[in-house]
Amino acid sequence: MHTKNAGILLVLVCLALALLIVFFRLSTPQNQDAPLTQSSLVLAHDKGNMPWFHQSFSRQGKKAESEIGTGFIPAASPSTDLYMSQMKARLPTPRAPALFTWWSAWRVKELVEKGLVSDLTHIWDRYADEYPREIRDAYTIDGKVYGFPYSVEYWPIWYNKPLFEKLGIKEPETWGEFMAACRKLKAASVPPVATSLQMKWYACIWFAALVMGEDPLLYEQLCNGEVRYTDMRVKKAMTIWADMIGKGYFTDPSLNLFTNGGHLWNNEAFGMVLCGSWYYSTILRRQGVKKADIGVFILPPHNPAAQKSIMDEK
Repeated sequence: MHTKNAGILLVLVCLALALLIVFFRLSTPQNQDAPLTQSSLVLAHDKGNMPWFHQSFSRQGKKAESEIGTGFIPAASPSTDLYMSQMKARLPTPRAPALFTWWSAWRVKELVEKGLVSDLTHIWDRYADEYPREIRDAYTIDGKVYGFPYSVEYWPIWYNKPLFEKLGIKEPETWGEFMAACRKLKAASVPPVATSLQMKWYACIWFAALVMGEDPLLYEQLCNGEVRYTDMRVKKAMTIWADMIGKGYFTDPSLNLFTNGGHLWNNEAFGMVLCGSWYYSTILRRQGVKKADIGVFILPPHNPAAQKSIMDEK
């Protein structure tokens, strides 16, 4: 399953970046901090603290140059906060990179309103049969498309198979079963769920998952500003989160999910983690966790009427 998914994601990366290169080679590259050749552009990104991303971007840039004659050189920022401030300062200037990673949906709107990104609708139209409409919609503002994915990631629960087997825990199908799994892990002195504030963005992940567990549409409305954080349904999600914290179902937030996630997994420092599909290959497998030791399931909703849903990242 994982091998097949990885192949699909790789094709998405290759195609998305290649299509971007086709578009941008029609315009004159602007001045950048990184050295450029006549056939290279700069791809700015915020993954400087994850070197495997930078390495992947480098390979894709070389692949694009060999395939279509125009490649790109990745330029990394060491943190997301710094990257966002750098990009907001550079985009209105001649130092703006031709290519840069950003966040889809509502985060794109600010850049569109300021005229800082190009309309790529004609490229999406050309390759309309190769992408699901939902991916295109994530980059669409007022009927025009302003970006492409470099990958599409899904956010399930990854769990330690040998640990679950040892404690007699089955993959949870309901919220009640998920809570029971947490209780068994806690009783065995294993923190049930890994969490971290080392990467500040991760602080919102469980909140988002629990709001979706109440109603996926509620999460969308909350992001769009159509619902207040004081809404009773949002408060319910916060209450459930607080209850899980109070019961000790999360690790200490000083834990680092990324630099030593694989080591912690192999030493049964936690039982489960809610993270993107990239966590499987770039953290767990890369840091020595055996494929057979990794299980996965979709977090059941605490509100049965919500049915199962999963976050995606693109």
